[in-house]
Amino acid sequence: MKRSVFLFLVFLLFLSVSIYPKNTEKKSRREKTRVAILPFSIDGNLEKSFANVMFENFCNVMINGDLYSVVERGQIDKALNELKFQRGDIFDDSQAAQLGKMAGAQIVVLGNVSYAIGKYHFNIRGIDVTTGIAAFGKQLQSKREDILLYKVRKLAKKW
Repeated sequence: MKRSVFLFLVFLLFLSVSIYPKNTEKKSRREKTRVAILPFSIDGNLEKSFANVMFENFCNVMINGDLYSVVERGQIDKALNELKFQRGDIFDDSQAAQLGKMAGAQIVVLGNVSYAIGKYHFNIRGIDVTTGIAAFGKQLQSKREDILLYKVRKLAKKW
């Protein structure tokens, strides 16, 4: 009886070893792109809290997705300090690429939130840190904050 239980356990162990490595190999082959998301800048007469809510929602959706690995804020803050920048500073593409390299990212995401002409506007672009060239960009707009926030979350899921 003990021998048959032992053989059954060995069989289960063999079965589990033969099944699971295939799944983990597939995941490790598809390496996620490392992304540094900088706090969104604000233009015009817009509350900072709204831009922060959009930033947090965008980050959370990106973190929970399958395509990107988001660089931790501590690494971004460390790179900001080394470059003598502060959160909220406006970056040009070459500065963003330099910051991304220092933070260990492959892409740096810059965003801007504004309110003009009766609409909320959200502009975002991703800078490839190796070339300093914009890899993607998108503009969203809405008359309502909640609709714009929904569009931003949807955008983050697609990337």
